[in-house]
Amino acid sequence: MAFTQLKNFGVYMRHYQTVTLLCGLLTTFSGCNSTDPKETQKIASEELLKPKHPLETTQEARFSINDAVATIDPRKARNLTSINIVRTLFEGLTAVNQEGVIVPAIAQDIAISSDQRTYLITLRDCTWSNGDPVTAADFEYSWKTTLDPEFRAPNAYQLFVIKNAKAAYEGKTSKDTVGIKVIDPTHLEVTLEQPTAYFKELLAFHPFFPVPQKMCQDSKSIVDGKVTNGPFVLDSWIPESEVIVKKNPHYWDAKKVYFNKVSFATLDETTALNMFENSELDFAGSPLSSIPPDAIRTLKEHNNLQNAPAAGTQIIRVNVERPLFTNQKIRQAFCYAIDRKGICDHIMQGGYLPARSFVPPCLHLLKNDFLPVKSVKNAETLFTDGLAELWLTKESVPTISLIYVANERNQKIAQALQQNWKDAFDLQVVLEPNESKTFYEKVNKKNYQLALGSWIADFNDPINFLAVFQEKTNGTNNTQWENKSYQALLEQSEKCTSSDERLQLLTQAETILMTELPIFPIFHYTYNFVQSKDLKNISISPTGMVDLKEASIGQKNSSN
Repeated sequence: MAFTQLKNFGVYMRHYQTVTLLCGLLTTFSGCNSTDPKETQKIASEELLKPKHPLETTQEARFSINDAVATIDPRKARNLTSINIVRTLFEGLTAVNQEGVIVPAIAQDIAISSDQRTYLITLRDCTWSNGDPVTAADFEYSWKTTLDPEFRAPNAYQLFVIKNAKAAYEGKTSKDTVGIKVIDPTHLEVTLEQPTAYFKELLAFHPFFPVPQKMCQDSKSIVDGKVTNGPFVLDSWIPESEVIVKKNPHYWDAKKVYFNKVSFATLDETTALNMFENSELDFAGSPLSSIPPDAIRTLKEHNNLQNAPAAGTQIIRVNVERPLFTNQKIRQAFCYAIDRKGICDHIMQGGYLPARSFVPPCLHLLKNDFLPVKSVKNAETLFTDGLAELWLTKESVPTISLIYVANERNQKIAQALQQNWKDAFDLQVVLEPNESKTFYEKVNKKNYQLALGSWIADFNDPINFLAVFQEKTNGTNNTQWENKSYQALLEQSEKCTSSDERLQLLTQAETILMTELPIFPIFHYTYNFVQSKDLKNISISPTGMVDLKEASIGQKNSSN
């Protein structure tokens, strides 16, 4: 890897400025030729499109997705489907390779100061899909737009590791004071609030991707996907139906991209599986979609079901400012009444684990058994006590509803939960299936009581789960829950130099979360999918990222 730690950052900067000046002079004197720039660009594009490996670039692949794509703006993407589409179109400063190792991407080199707080990032020579250079200013623009609270970027809090980023987001200081500085078009300096061991992993995460500043008219503009810097560029997008991407000939590493076209069709689980069995799809199932629960057993018996480990948890978000759920004992009662093992055994059937914590065991916190698998007696007692504290009787309980994205699996989970609560409390919870877009609008506006959802890790660290609920203003929280002690523990963990002490603090924080229960964990994920035998070299990370950069149809890529 090209990451370097500097002993003397100031000396490096003085040396670097001298080199920059010389490079500028060389560029000035070497720019005198008579070639038409448009003709040069055309020749370059044609050259990029020529096959450079045994597999032809006319290859196509077809995938199914459950959730409709909500956005292709990396600053706005929230659900896993949108994030995966964004990752085909855009690329950040670093990337995670198929072995799970962080490697340079748009960054050619990253130099770190001796105090581990300042990063000098050198961009490689690369362009947007329209031929314009990708510059340090594009990154600065993208990140600072994300930090504009009016832009409503759901993952803005992930940038709070940067100096003054949180203060700027809260309006306490100008965005000019944020630790993001353009040195010149190919050098970006980033200063952190404190040393952050996982910062290079964050740089591979979509909120840190750039958007083309020249193509965005103002801070509220949404990227149309036609100008991107990743392996693919948008070909067409029919909302609620299909997204098609095609190879980006201007991508800096285009020689490793085998697919000329990839289609993502929004399909229900049964239709997707039928299409796969008729050779009309190359891939169906998680993390992009799901397998019909009733088909899991048959697929396993015929050795057609594949799986991969997942760092994700199915949860119910609770709006803690809605009637009834303002009470902690009521929340605990509803959570304890859930039959997690029954849902895993009879609905999911694909190696899912009953969740007794929010953070999955694979992320190695010190404890992951906060909740009972099922405890109806305890739930009944808590429910009665909670009603008394609210001065309510069972007859005066207001209508309770559970919202969810309408698909076969969610419907079965919702029905199981409805029955669990009926058995425990003799209450009929109303089930409200929604189209994906409507569901997320309701959650974002806190227009719900209970909402079935999930959280998939963006990078392999427990903080990626726990920081979601650090503040109620976080765009991914949506429960209206906040706890000062919880916040203090997470802030203290960020300053730890001891990994053992840090894990203790994070475990204490999850103890608070699993006591106050603004969310009800249900099960931890396993990715179950079916895949064409001809689809090679596709990579699925535990965080649900599907890497198609070096995938192909046919023989294994000879260039790998």
